[in-house]
Amino acid sequence: MYGASLKLCNVLGKTIPKGRIYRIGRRRATRNIQYSKEFKKDFYDLRYSTIGLIREFLYKGISWAQENAEHYDLPCLFLHGKCDKVIPYERTTEVYHRIQSEDKTLKFYENCYHELVHEPEKEEIMSDILCWLEKRIN
Repeated sequence: MYGASLKLCNVLGKTIPKGRIYRIGRRRATRNIQYSKEFKKDFYDLRYSTIGLIREFLYKGISWAQENAEHYDLPCLFLHGKCDKVIPYERTTEVYHRIQSEDKTLKFYENCYHELVHEPEKEEIMSDILCWLEKRIN
């Protein structure tokens, strides 16, 4: 389904680039209801995007990243929520295995959605990020 969505995005982006896609909704991105309510009131929140922008970002960006993954050799930290309703966690696993870096880490959070730093487990997630960074700084 995810691959088909990207292909559709490419076709629509070419034919109606100024068409609008409205945001997916906070409930699909995080389980944090309080954050979702506050985010709705945010003046700077992008309410929609053009199909052309989505094509450039998602289709072209993801295609480029997939084609060039084997050339990437810098330290990588991959974190993904197993209940992500935006991007399937299996996609992260695929990229993880294609990256050539010897220093790479993959961690899943069992009940988390897409926006990990806004999930109820955010303290654990932020701690994991800091620990990963500290190991590479020292």
